[in-house]
Amino acid sequence: MKKSRSLWTASAITMVIAVLYTLLLRVVDYAAVGPNGSKVGFSHLNEAVKNLLGYHKVYYSVAEVLGFLTILLAVCFATLGLYELVRKRSVLKVEPSLLAMGILFAVVVVLYVFFEVVVINYRPVIIDGELEASFPSSHTLLSCVVCGAAMIESKHLFSKKAPTVDKAIQIVSVILLVGVVAFRTASGVHWITDILGGILYSVALLLAFKGAVLKIKE
Repeated sequence: MKKSRSLWTASAITMVIAVLYTLLLRVVDYAAVGPNGSKVGFSHLNEAVKNLLGYHKVYYSVAEVLGFLTILLAVCFATLGLYELVRKRSVLKVEPSLLAMGILFAVVVVLYVFFEVVVINYRPVIIDGELEASFPSSHTLLSCVVCGAAMIESKHLFSKKAPTVDKAIQIVSVILLVGVVAFRTASGVHWITDILGGILYSVALLLAFKGAVLKIKE
């Protein structure tokens, strides 16, 4: 009980930090250093990293492929939950941690839509002739949450019953998580603060999910 509450407290604190960080991006060193005169916070830091990394289309493509594989991983767990629903014929009988995972993924979708509407800043590069919303990095948010949740859920469901399955999911999740974040950063299609924002929100959500899984065990 204490451990799950501690995780939820840590999640709330991290989420507050993430929100404050987001607000600071519209105040601290806010300047027009992006394409078409678009502004971004922490502009000196962001511009320095942008000039250091440049833009790499190949890295961008690799991150896109890994992002697609991450979605497939999420679909696998969603299918598992759907299978349990069909087999047991009641939402209440579905493994609670799978339901919590579904809620987690829904929150990620809501966050994505929110930041598409409430634009904090735009990309440091123009892709396909369009200047797109950039904060937080959706690929970073998606990969961290999906892969992190997959590792937590796999350990919960398979570590004792199917350790080989658990090990495979752990390895795949780590590869996808590190790969997406690394290639997305190196591609130069995001400001470095976008990547950090995606990580911050992911940590807050994963701490809450981990707390929920521990509560279910308790």
